[in-house]
Amino acid sequence: MPINNLLKSAAVIVFGGVIGFSAVKYAKQPTESNRQLASVTYSKLASEQFAKNLFQVALVPDEISATADQTSTVKVSVKALKAFPKGLKFKWNLPESAKLVSGDLVGELDDFAADQQKEFSIQLTHFSKAEKTFVSFEITGQLDGKQIRRDILASSRPEDSFEYVVQKIEQQRQQASDSNSKDNLQKTSNPKKLKSAFDPNKAQF
Repeated sequence: MPINNLLKSAAVIVFGGVIGFSAVKYAKQPTESNRQLASVTYSKLASEQFAKNLFQVALVPDEISATADQTSTVKVSVKALKAFPKGLKFKWNLPESAKLVSGDLVGELDDFAADQQKEFSIQLTHFSKAEKTFVSFEITGQLDGKQIRRDILASSRPEDSFEYVVQKIEQQRQQASDSNSKDNLQKTSNPKKLKSAFDPNKAQF
């Protein structure tokens, strides 16, 4: 093989290797947009975790109208897992078609004692079972130098949502547990039933 062809082949191989190495090196380097996205994602997760350790937010079942011109009520409860001072902000986010009838879309949470629970609600039209739309309730702010963020989504058709099914199952479990506890309490607090259950003639020693 002529020396020129060998040189050309070697040059092509070397050139290809340099291009490939540079491409891999460039691909492995995090871009500025990727770094920003990772930072935002981490901050969001951290703020939500701080909020989960501070309070719980849950939907309270209420009346959702059948038609858009009727008034629906959306209600949430906030329960403090530990005491915290006032200062956190709340905000309701409505779909474009919804119209507020009563309630405050934005406001500030008062101070909470541990295990204290408060409810927040709004009334609105054009939020009905006729069309599936969503309302969100969010709490944001800063406590002890930490960002706090927590939100919850309410559907105009709650029976279609997974959260609704989970809440119903938990309610049924709680009702069954309360019923069993009540039955056990009645049995232990009724000496006549306990006495009648023991027959000395059938006892074996």
